[in-house]
Amino acid sequence: MTDTPTTDVAGNGAGEPVGTLEHLDPATLEIGDNVRDDASTNSGYAAMLVRRDFVKKLLARKTPPKGAAVFIASCLARDSYLLTGHNALATTAELLGVDSAEAVAKLTAGAAS
Repeated sequence: MTDTPTTDVAGNGAGEPVGTLEHLDPATLEIGDNVRDDASTNSGYAAMLVRRDFVKKLLARKTPPKGAAVFIASCLARDSYLLTGHNALATTAELLGVDSAEAVAKLTAGAAS
């Protein structure tokens, strides 16, 4: 790491050093130093992770649980925004274990034609 004195261009106009610009070497940067240990996890986010893990396990099964098709159809009938919002393609890719949202888009476009 090297320190370079800088002058405030829009500030005092005197051209005097007003701060220090740090040049970091990415090879020696330790990410752990920049992570807060005391950061609390949002309970809603944690619950979402648990639900997604549960759904991933269901989708990985060879046969879906009894009544799964009716449940999915009723959820989509009540809230069609599930198909278009909430980063739908990226979430679908994550749940199905597909590489990317673009791959999901290609799969669904091929199924529609």
